Amino acid sequence: MSTAAEDDYESTALATAWIANATRQFAGLSATDPVEDDRWSQTGSALSQLRAGIAQRISALPRQGKQVRTSQPGITVSHFALAKLLTWALAEPAAAVTAAIADVEVHVEGQQLAAVHIHLIGIGTEERDRTYLQDGDALRREAALVLRAALGEDSAEITASWDDVVVERR
Repeated sequence: MSTAAEDDYESTALATAWIANATRQFAGLSATDPVEDDRWSQTGSALSQLRAGIAQRISALPRQGKQVRTSQPGITVSHFALAKLLTWALAEPAAAVTAAIADVEVHVEGQQLAAVHIHLIGIGTEERDRTYLQDGDALRREAALVLRAALGEDSAEITASWDDVVVERR
């Protein structure tokens, strides 16, 4: 499961309908008024209220986080938190090998961590002392240490993939 969890289409549709309705109400429009009517833009406080209302409504939507069981009884970690922890923990080691963490996908089966996929971006045009395979293996070992510290186990498959971004200075 990616850190961008599966969409909850029903909640998204309800939130979208609420936002559209709130926009029409703040604008003083009915559902049949043409969209091109610019009366809604005449009052800044109404727009501020709309922005605050939208932010509050969206923040209240349920996140589709999966819980990952740890070796400590009764303690679980969300896959969101685990992905962010790995991104944070691997940022410096990745930078040391002229790379950046683009994304960390955490796959959960039941409450068991099944796999972690680390998407890396290699940056620069300098010659590398080591290959992407060697650097990827080192980062996978680092990820395993972080997972072992966070979960108390290391049963997950950890993969790493690379993309290259060439940055040339002229």
